[in-house]
Amino acid sequence: MAIYFSSITRKTDNTNVNMKKTLLLAVCMATTLASAAQTNRTFPDRKSRSVLRPHPTPITYASDRAIIWEDDLSSAATWTFGDIADPNDDHWTIGTDEPQGPFSSTYGAIESTSAANGFALFDSDFLCGGSQHAWVQTATPIDLSSYPGAVLQFEQYFTRFRGDCFVDVSINGTDWTEFEVNADVAVNASTANPELTQIDISSVVANQATVWIRFRFFSTVAVHGAGSGCDYAWMVDDVAVIELQPYELVMNYGVISHTGAGEEYGRVPSDQLNPQMNFGAEVHNFGSEDQTGLSVHVLVTDAGSTIIFEQSFGLGDLAAGQLANLDELVTLPAMADGVYDVSFTVTSNETGLESDPANNSTQRQFAIDGDVYALDGIDVYDSNVLTGMGSTSFAGAADGLEIMTYYELAAPATVYGVSAELANGTEVNSAVIVSLHDTAQVFNNNLNTPIAQSDVISVTAADLAAGRVLGLFLPAVDLAAGGYYASVRLLSGANEFDIFVLDDITVPQPGGGSLIYDPSDQTVYANGNASAVRLQLNPTVGVNDLGSLEGVSMYPNPTSGLLRINSPHAGQHMVEVRSALGEVIMSTRFSQTVTMDLTALAKGVYMVQVSHGSGSWVQRVAVN
Repeated sequence: MAIYFSSITRKTDNTNVNMKKTLLLAVCMATTLASAAQTNRTFPDRKSRSVLRPHPTPITYASDRAIIWEDDLSSAATWTFGDIADPNDDHWTIGTDEPQGPFSSTYGAIESTSAANGFALFDSDFLCGGSQHAWVQTATPIDLSSYPGAVLQFEQYFTRFRGDCFVDVSINGTDWTEFEVNADVAVNASTANPELTQIDISSVVANQATVWIRFRFFSTVAVHGAGSGCDYAWMVDDVAVIELQPYELVMNYGVISHTGAGEEYGRVPSDQLNPQMNFGAEVHNFGSEDQTGLSVHVLVTDAGSTIIFEQSFGLGDLAAGQLANLDELVTLPAMADGVYDVSFTVTSNETGLESDPANNSTQRQFAIDGDVYALDGIDVYDSNVLTGMGSTSFAGAADGLEIMTYYELAAPATVYGVSAELANGTEVNSAVIVSLHDTAQVFNNNLNTPIAQSDVISVTAADLAAGRVLGLFLPAVDLAAGGYYASVRLLSGANEFDIFVLDDITVPQPGGGSLIYDPSDQTVYANGNASAVRLQLNPTVGVNDLGSLEGVSMYPNPTSGLLRINSPHAGQHMVEVRSALGEVIMSTRFSQTVTMDLTALAKGVYMVQVSHGSGSWVQRVAVN
C-alpha cells in the first residue's frame, strides 16, 4: 500500500469581539506526586466531526505501469450492487454526489484523478441504521489468463469509526478471497485524500481467465457491538489491474519511539529522552520473486545534514509477498535542540533489478526541544495532516469536553503550564481550563482529582493570532518520573464562542496516546491521534511569549521590593499582582511606565499581569 500525505496550513480566526477579555490564572496548589505507569487499557471510541481534513495529494504512477484492465467509475453500468444479510438493504452508489451524513458530510468527497466523472461511495453515516454489509462488484469478469502476477490498484478516501473495509477477489463469482484494507486507520482518522492503494492479488488470480473484484464495507452488531454501522464513508475511484513486477521492495513504514511503547513524540526535551531510541520498520516484498540479503539502513541527520547516527541492520532473505520487520533499540549520541531527520532505506542483493526503487525509503522527523514536550509534530514535520476536535464535535459536549495527551517522563521534571494548538473555528472569548492528571485516575474515568489545574482562561485575539492558548501553573508543578496526561477542558458557553484543538494524524499513535473525556456521559474515550496538547517546561514561559502584548519589560526580577514596568504601547494599562492562588493583591493603572512597591509582600513567587486594549502580558516575579 502506498500512502501519500500532504501539508495543511493551520488557520486562525482573528475575529475581534467587543466584549471584555479576561485572563484568569489562579490555580490549585501544586504537589510533587509520582504517577502510575501507562497501562494497556482499551478505551471506547467516540464519533466526531472533523474541523480540518487532509488536502488532496497528486497521484503519480511508475513509468513502467503496465495496465491490464481499468475502470474510472464513470458509469454504474459496469458494476453491480448488493449486500449480505443487511437488514436495511444499504447499498453503494456510483455518481458524483458527496457524502450526506451529519458527520460524513464534513469530510467531503474523494478528490481522485477522475472524481469529476464519478466514483463509488458507501455513505455509512447517511445510511446509519444498525448493521451494514454491502458491496459493489465488477459486472463482468476480467481475463488474466496471460498474467502470472497481478496487482489491484485504486484511489480511495476512507474515514473510520467502527467499520471495516475489504477487497474481495473471485475466479468463479461465488467463492471469494478477502483482503482487508485500511486496517491501520485509527478511529476518527482518515486516509489521505486520495490515497493510492495497491494489493497483490496474484495468489488468487494468476493465469485465471475469469476474475471478479468487489469492494465491501462491513460493520455488524455481532462484531462491533451495539450502535455499529454508522461509520463515516468509504469512496473508491480509478480502479485498475496492473502487472506485478518481479522485483519490488516497499518500505511500508518506519517508527521512532524514545519510550519504546510506540508513541512517536514530535518534540522531546533532551533530559526526557530515554537512553535508547526504538527504531522499527516494516518491509514488504511486493514482487513475484524472492529477494535475498535484505538490509535496512537508518540515518539520523540534523538540520544542517550532519550525520548524527548511521547503521545498517540485516533482515536476511524475504520470500515473494512476505513481510519483514525491524525492531532495534539504539543508543543515540547527545543531541542539541533542533529538528532531526530519520530515513529508513531497504536494499537487497536484487535492488539493482527493481524498476522503481523510490518506495524503498521512508522518513520520520522529531525535535529536541528544551521548552516543550509534544506528542504532535506540528511545525516539526515537513508535512502535516491535521484534523480538529472541539465544542461541536460531540452532542452534549459544548462545555466540558477534555482533550488529553499522554507524556512519559524519563526523569523528574518541573511543568510550568499546558498549551493547546488551536484549530479553525475557534473564537475570541471561548475559554479553557488546563490540568495535569495521574494516569490511574484517568483510566478510572476520574478527572475530578487533578495533580494541578488552572482557573478559566479566556481565548484572546492574540491567542488566535499565535494559534495557541496557554495555561500556567502557579507555582510550577514538580513531577516524578512516570506517565501523566496533560489536559485542556474546552468551554464554549453553549456554543456561543466555539473552540477547537488540532489533532495531528500524520503519524499513527497508540490508542492511549491521546484521549477525550465526554462530559455528556462522563466517559473517557480513545482518540488514536496526537492531540496538540503540550507540556510547557520553560520557567520563563508566559502569555507574552505567545505574542499577546509584545515589548513589555519588568525589572529587577527577582526584586527586594521595587518593581518597574515599561510598555511601548500608548494609552492606559492595568497591572495586577496575583498570589499563587490567583488572588489579586495589588493593582493600579498607568500610561507607559510605573514603579510598584512590593516590599510588604511575603517572600515568594507572584504573577504580574499587564492588560491593554491590544492584549495581555503575564510574567512571574520573585520577591526576595
